[in-house]
Amino acid sequence: MSELVPSNLPLWILLLPLCGFVFNGVIYPLLTRGVSKTNNTISGLVATLAMLASFFFAFSAFRELAAVPGALHTTVYQWVAMSDFSVGLNLHLDRLSAIMALIITGIGSLIHLYSIGYMSHEKGAARFFAYLNLFCFAMLILVLSDNLLFVFFGWEGVGLCSYLLISYWYGESANADAARKAFLVNRIGDFGFVIAMCMLYAKFGTLTFTELLEQISPTQAGFLTGVAVLLFFAATGKSAQFPLYVWLPDAMAGPTPVSALIHAATMVTAGVYLFARMHFLFELTPAVMTTVAWIGAFTALIGGTIALAQNDIKKVLAYSTVSQLGFMFLATGVGAYHAAVFHLMTHAFFKALLFLGAGSVIHACDGEQDMRKMGGLRKALPITHATMLIGSLAIMGIPLFSGFFSKDEILFMAEAMPRGSMGLFTAGAVAAFLTAVYTFRLMHMTFWGQARSGIHGHESPWVMTVPLIILAVLATFGGFLGVPHELAHTLGLPSHLIGEWLSPVVPAAAVDLHAAPMSEGFVSILAIALSVLGITVGLVLFKRTFTLPIPSLGKLLEGKYYVDELYNAVFVRPLYWIGDLIARTLEGRLMQNLGNWMGVGSSWSGDRLRALQGGDLQVFALILLAGLSLIVAISLFWTNV
Repeated sequence: MSELVPSNLPLWILLLPLCGFVFNGVIYPLLTRGVSKTNNTISGLVATLAMLASFFFAFSAFRELAAVPGALHTTVYQWVAMSDFSVGLNLHLDRLSAIMALIITGIGSLIHLYSIGYMSHEKGAARFFAYLNLFCFAMLILVLSDNLLFVFFGWEGVGLCSYLLISYWYGESANADAARKAFLVNRIGDFGFVIAMCMLYAKFGTLTFTELLEQISPTQAGFLTGVAVLLFFAATGKSAQFPLYVWLPDAMAGPTPVSALIHAATMVTAGVYLFARMHFLFELTPAVMTTVAWIGAFTALIGGTIALAQNDIKKVLAYSTVSQLGFMFLATGVGAYHAAVFHLMTHAFFKALLFLGAGSVIHACDGEQDMRKMGGLRKALPITHATMLIGSLAIMGIPLFSGFFSKDEILFMAEAMPRGSMGLFTAGAVAAFLTAVYTFRLMHMTFWGQARSGIHGHESPWVMTVPLIILAVLATFGGFLGVPHELAHTLGLPSHLIGEWLSPVVPAAAVDLHAAPMSEGFVSILAIALSVLGITVGLVLFKRTFTLPIPSLGKLLEGKYYVDELYNAVFVRPLYWIGDLIARTLEGRLMQNLGNWMGVGSSWSGDRLRALQGGDLQVFALILLAGLSLIVAISLFWTNV
């Protein structure tokens, strides 16, 4: 167990976004006598400065952890304290949560800054910035808490904030429906989290990670398998894995900065973080982990294929996120937690860049999101085009951009780890190929070729382009934090810095480099070839038309395999029917007639009681005697008992 170093840095990291929320959500609207009267620039600057200050403290904590072996610990308050159970908000910042805090506050700060320009035309955006700050606060609770109960508070907090942000333009029914869908699908998964917590507490009497680590042993494999299944079910909802991935694409209804925040740096990565944090439990359930790997690979394929046929620029990126999250769960399933966290970090760089770049395109095209109406925007949006091109090269895995290092490592681990297999590797390789195809299609439809539909964009203001440039730098060089051994030896660079950093907290992957079916170098060459092949196929398929050559396949993928329609027929409509039946039965027959029944009953009982009030003294004496007898009988019975 690592040494705990008392420090207030975790508390400052957590409190500053909360202060931004209180200012924009309470104080500023009171001062201006209404949210609609708030100034967007002031609201945005306060929210952004709160996140930047939080990032500064997160970076300070990172530097302190580099010098001190252990974790920074703060007890904020004790919520429950009993003889055999105590739980409270105890902040625990170790090397894993330090990386997560840097990603949340760093990428979050850039998204907040970008939002100042993106939301400049909105009236009273203080509510929007308050929600953004609250979202980051909830995510920080999730990654900084030292026990599952408060992790769950953060888990539910980001779910609530996602509902508020997705439905920010609640005047449109589609936005409200998308927010409801995200909220309900996440609640389905979260039920597994609640049951898993109850099982762990009933068995071990604690929910604190360090205490669970000490008590969990291989002899409890059967019990732990049930817990692992429930926690993975929760992760499928929050991190959009099959079968609960359907909410994520609909979440595009919110403003684009929300999409970047949810899909890149925060909410959807919560499941990956949970697996890395609870690795000591999952490692004792190999069957569950193999299932996780296969579901991750399957999800990567589903997301990649659907993205091929989408025409909404944000929907392409949404299904791309589903696919990339599948890569992360493929890595966690085979036990390569370092690779999963590494890809989580690089994905935060290039996916935030792509989403914010898409927002810049939408902003420039007066809200248009259909790529079929774009084209030829490269000259009108030079900065947006250049930065999105870098993000595209990174997600496609082109050397030496960030995605090249993290995705290749996952592919290598998929075939080299003891729980890996050539089947998992093949699925990951196909998903990587699909990534190059749909990314090329997106860039070609948006920026290259001839302009369509008369849309003439204009470059976004500096407050939006500066975050794009910073993210482009991170997407270019961020991968050098995890250079694989063979390439590092060839280039004379340090290898797997991210892995060395995480090793005291998360165990390194147990893989024999020499016994692997394919070497790291060969996997990298193969991955590069797949990316180039994907670009070539994309060029051939989408040079003149943006639809797949097989119409039936294109219709199937554009319809997203009709999974939403299936869920609607199997789950939604029956539940609506049952709810309508209950409503008609209770309200139509019971509640509406309850008043009549009470009136009739009162009238009937009044008629019967009226007969006792005839003035006959003998009847009164009989009633009095009966009452006294009843009281005596009850007293005798009570005394004997």
